[in-house]
Amino acid sequence: MFQNDSGILKLKRLQMPRTSLRDGSNIDPAELLFEDIGKIDKKNWPVGFELEMYESQRSSLCMEKQLDDCLRSLGVDYSERRYAKFKQRPSSELSAYYIWNETENGRVDVDAIRQVNRIVGGSNALRKGWLTTTRFKSGHVTQFDCASDPFTFLESWVSEFNAPVASSLIMTKAIWLFLDLLVAHPFLDGNGRTARIMLQAYLYANGILAGPILPLGPFLQINQRSFLNAALSWELFDRPSAFFGFMDQAIRSTAIVSAKLLSRYEA
Repeated sequence: MFQNDSGILKLKRLQMPRTSLRDGSNIDPAELLFEDIGKIDKKNWPVGFELEMYESQRSSLCMEKQLDDCLRSLGVDYSERRYAKFKQRPSSELSAYYIWNETENGRVDVDAIRQVNRIVGGSNALRKGWLTTTRFKSGHVTQFDCASDPFTFLESWVSEFNAPVASSLIMTKAIWLFLDLLVAHPFLDGNGRTARIMLQAYLYANGILAGPILPLGPFLQINQRSFLNAALSWELFDRPSAFFGFMDQAIRSTAIVSAKLLSRYEA
């Protein structure tokens, strides 16, 4: 729901689509099963891989087609971050390595997610009540509504992560789980990074990835306005296909660039 008079964007918890969406769930798993992942082990785990991708492959990750500008229609100013410095606090590959070991049996628990957030966000502390995030130049702020306390939300999220899923819905559910965790914002910091790591973990746990190496951070930062527009299109106007289409391109582009770079980390 959107409350324009108070200048607050209130984001509700979205329901997962129960059918496969054409624009976002039609990725061939063969595109993501990198042969090079089998050559990576603890001795040469690719720490710094995400930063290298951002710095050396920026042009390959830039979207040509821009989405409908929901931000502008809402009167929200947003500065592009396409050429901003890429921040890693610390390298996401450390948490990816941790979650790889934790999802050997295809399942996770709340403690594992909190540990991921501790690695990428510096703490596993959960928020209390409303959390106010970025204030736009127009004065708008964003508030996330879990509809439950953060720990209860994480328990239900983990239950969805561990639940059986039809092969045709794996990609759809992975993208929904990512946005669900991001919108709920249960942690004090590091929610976006944790959500991206858990998306990789879900694809790995369900046999789509040979390992949790699909760093979406560079693509999302380079195309951040399009990302926000796609998310708001679903949140505010009930158009999920825009977000699934965006994430489809994010996953495909990141997979292509990842496959190109992974050979540098062979044992």
